[in-house]
Amino acid sequence: MKYAFWNDGNPRVLRTNKNVTLPNGAVLLSVTHPIPEAGLFAYVEDRPALVPTRRYGATNCVNDGWTITAKIAVEDRDLDHVRGEKWAALAAHRYAVETGGIDVDGHPIDTDRESQAGIAAKQAYLERHADVSSVRWKTRSGFVSYSHAAFADMSAAVLFHVQSCFDTEAAHAEAIGALETVKDIANYDFTSGWPEALDGRAAPV
Repeated sequence: MKYAFWNDGNPRVLRTNKNVTLPNGAVLLSVTHPIPEAGLFAYVEDRPALVPTRRYGATNCVNDGWTITAKIAVEDRDLDHVRGEKWAALAAHRYAVETGGIDVDGHPIDTDRESQAGIAAKQAYLERHADVSSVRWKTRSGFVSYSHAAFADMSAAVLFHVQSCFDTEAAHAEAIGALETVKDIANYDFTSGWPEALDGRAAPV
């Protein structure tokens, strides 16, 4: 349990570890030492449960002579703030799907940012060196030997996957931007319409 000084309506909350007697005569066995006993009260919080459309507001402390009760108000959340949070969660979901890997002709291909850059660089290299007949690329299941055409197809599949993720994010972002109430934004589900990924679909929302 927590205890507090009244401090002119702004209680200073503390934990205890030495004997202290409260105004009601109860002796505490765990109060910080040294500490004056006068003005020390039990401290509790009246904190209502929240729904996504509301947030905690101001705290009003009441002292009944035995216990200090901190009554925490709740208030409607700001529309733009909720929208910004939703857009941030949407971006996190897009990133998880984008970098979650894809299957290309039975081969699990990583699509994290480093892999995207590596595949693009390798594709550019092959386009400049027609004399290279094949290239080996490491997938999640091991090395695969690709011809020029096969590697180009794999590279295009990765690019298409990444672009599809951004296109899907853009569509959801536009839909979120058009919503006019905190409740509608909070309840909007942006988890549909994404391209398939090997993992990353359970991104935090």
